[in-house]
Amino acid sequence: MELNELPGAELILPGLDDLLNGKNNTVGSLLIAIASTRLRSAGLDIRKYL
Repeated sequence: MELNELPGAELILPGLDDLLNGKNNTVGSLLIAIASTRLRSAGLDIRKYL
């Protein structure tokens, strides 16, 4: 399954992209920070983004 097929992908993917580009003060990147625990427990390794 692709990440873009998951529910909420339209919010999560731009946030990950923002973090990869060093933008840590956007709505998307803050959403990732807020949801990081749940995203990790769902199996998404976001350490490389943070």
